[in-house]
Amino acid sequence: MALISVRTASRLEFLGKLALAGRCDVIARRLLGRKALGTVQRPFDPARHAARGVVRRPPQQPWRIAAFVHETTLSGAPISLVELATALVERRLAQVQVLAPSEGPITAASRKAGLDVAIHGVELRDLLTRRRWAKAAAHLADVMRAFAPDIVHANSVMTAPALAAAHICGVPALLNVREDRPEESFFGFLPQDVATEAFETLRAADEIVFVSQASRDGWRPYFAAETCHLVVNALRRADAAANRATVRAQLGIDDATMMVLAVGSYCERKGQADLVDAIGRLDDAACRRLRVVMIGEAEPVYLGELERRIERLGAERRSALSLLPAQPQPQSFYRAADVFVCCSRSESYPRVTIEAMGAGLPIVTTPVAGIVEQLTSEEALFYPPGDVAALAQHIVRLAEEPGLRAKFAARAAAAYDRHADFDAMVDGYVQAYRRALGEVPRGDQDSVKL
Repeated sequence: MALISVRTASRLEFLGKLALAGRCDVIARRLLGRKALGTVQRPFDPARHAARGVVRRPPQQPWRIAAFVHETTLSGAPISLVELATALVERRLAQVQVLAPSEGPITAASRKAGLDVAIHGVELRDLLTRRRWAKAAAHLADVMRAFAPDIVHANSVMTAPALAAAHICGVPALLNVREDRPEESFFGFLPQDVATEAFETLRAADEIVFVSQASRDGWRPYFAAETCHLVVNALRRADAAANRATVRAQLGIDDATMMVLAVGSYCERKGQADLVDAIGRLDDAACRRLRVVMIGEAEPVYLGELERRIERLGAERRSALSLLPAQPQPQSFYRAADVFVCCSRSESYPRVTIEAMGAGLPIVTTPVAGIVEQLTSEEALFYPPGDVAALAQHIVRLAEEPGLRAKFAARAAAAYDRHADFDAMVDGYVQAYRRALGEVPRGDQDSVKL
């Protein structure tokens, strides 16, 4: 049976959902190659988007924060939100309820951290009609009212319905933009009328927080400058990781083998196919010196494509690759690894590279968007996305030159020390909440670097 591509499978799944939703208009346009009637991305227009002018009495601390996540995996964005929420509770600045579309690892992690959790059942990808959108916003508003929040924290533009719900309830909202830029087909998984509604709803936020300058620059035309601020991602100090030797023994990796680690959801944007194809270019002798361990949540179609690529490799190369699910304590794998690889096509300010820097690993990465704010070409080995020959060359060099590994490991550790610390990041969000709640004036600046 002929294999279909990841992109084709995604399109077929989307067309099936449209059919169930009765969106024959959208199906017809897409089958005819007319995907959109026009762009959903209208630049910010002060005349169209007048200041809300709502005067609110700032609530007393601890604030009640309704924090929305769009996915329940152990990926960077929801983990960062849980760490922030935990710090706010520990400082006695807030009570936080994490609102998620379904149960998952992140809701378990939230409860373990002592946070309240509510499951609302709303998935943005299922809102394929304006009626479904309005119904979802009303439902989220009802869920929020039970908690009576002082402010909504929408963690990613994919939580746009939460902003609509906040507007219904008259509750101020902070939008955390964790995406690097709005591409031409942004919200392309929705029919255009719903996508336009979702994009316009983003402007309902009282405060916009970007996690990288690349993200801030990419989204600059679409928001009022006075609402936009920059708070760079930072990591909460992890508990002591498992012993390096223990983890390597569990993986069957001896001391003479170089362990290459890649962490991130298995999806097209993360580009792990580069790493599989790079291993396919190595000779048997090089493969025998390596073990590549990938860890992440799976988009099933893309994971299937990776597995097919691996299956087409020779036995020697197949044995050098391991695909593992997301781990509750990935720090142990960083400590066990010798090299970290990031193959992303786009990133805002990825958590995984910060984790690799914190573990003192030499890093091979694509120089995309926010990654070049974290690392310079003197601190990491860069390769262009898709250039598997260059990636393979970097891996071979690091395997053959222990001195080179040591040099880039030291530089990565120094880069980690250079970045904003976790407490400074929390302070930045506290100020952002205060601006959204009207406790402090916005001033005339459009970004704050910590």
